[in-house]
Amino acid sequence: MKRLLSVSPAEAPYSIDVVWEHGGAQRVDMTAIVMGERAFAPLRDPAVFRAVTLARWGWGIEWPIGLDYAPDTLWRLAEAQTAGGVSTAGRRLVRPD
Repeated sequence: MKRLLSVSPAEAPYSIDVVWEHGGAQRVDMTAIVMGERAFAPLRDPAVFRAVTLARWGWGIEWPIGLDYAPDTLWRLAEAQTAGGVSTAGRRLVRPD
């Protein structure tokens, strides 16, 4: 199971920056989750989304309203978004201009 060291809201809407236990860092766009999953609809409020925190001992991310997201699922989402050559293997995400 993947484990996180930190999470913080990114400047882009519904995006977060994560640092993994193995040292890699990624930016993850969670727009599809927030807009597509009924359970995550409360996160459509930007202030609520930006309240994301690290879950206990790094085993995921969570919000004060009671929602959470598993680290393995977050890892797969991040890797799917970066598989197009922008970033792989958990290295810092740098999008080309």
